[in-house]
Amino acid sequence: MKTGSSGIWVRLALAVMLPMALAACTGVPEDVIPQEDMALLLADIHTGEAVVDANPSKFTGDSVKRAFKQSIFADHGVTSDQVDHSLRWYGNHMDKYVEVYDRVIEILDARMQAAEQQSGVAGSQQDSYGQMLALEGDSVDVWNQVRFRPFGHGVPSDQLAFVFNYDPNWERGDVYTLRSKLIGNSRQGHFTVSVDYSDGSSEQFSQTMIGEGWHDISFALDSTRSAREIYGAISYDAAPKEKVYIDSITFTRTRWSAERKALRNAMKRMRGKSYSKAYD
Repeated sequence: MKTGSSGIWVRLALAVMLPMALAACTGVPEDVIPQEDMALLLADIHTGEAVVDANPSKFTGDSVKRAFKQSIFADHGVTSDQVDHSLRWYGNHMDKYVEVYDRVIEILDARMQAAEQQSGVAGSQQDSYGQMLALEGDSVDVWNQVRFRPFGHGVPSDQLAFVFNYDPNWERGDVYTLRSKLIGNSRQGHFTVSVDYSDGSSEQFSQTMIGEGWHDISFALDSTRSAREIYGAISYDAAPKEKVYIDSITFTRTRWSAERKALRNAMKRMRGKSYSKAYD
């Protein structure tokens, strides 16, 4: 009996100590989603968001989109609170965060290559740094930087700037949507986007992010002029010692359509500018 009892206690001790030892080896606490699991989850989230952006008629409301994302969490056996907590931890441990996102890129690259092999159609072109230069298709995410970024205490810059130079896949009248999730904020964030055209003219668009959660700004390029460059920034003016997170950044390009023309006309009215009759 003593031998059996001691064996039980040994097994119990191992059951308790093993997770602690694994956490010590990886440097990730037990209540944080492990790096490989986090990378797989984020890869599925980014893939899922691309599906949503590419099928707006099927995901017509926020509740449908939330349910879709919750289904991804359920597949991975995690909750929204666990994901948010883990993102905050990784945001405060940038070395681990970089490792996770390097792995996310590997996973997405592998999936893209597999899809290309199945379809026989090249979906992207990349430079020596692996950044996305151009994408074909009617609705694609062309964002080429980190998708998760802390702002505030300990972070040297309160802006995440971006630049997209012309590539052969651009078309007049393309519509772009910059989207991200704001987490833990007490103040307002801002989207700022500018477009330079080949004739020397420019347009500016801006949107304030109020409250936690998802925010986006959509704008249509001029359908009679050729865009030369799109650039801007996501910014947040943090309070002293405040730490804020912007997650799941996407920049989706959609081709011109009747719906997009209506969006363009709505934007014209909102900004109160004078435009050529050629748009109508």
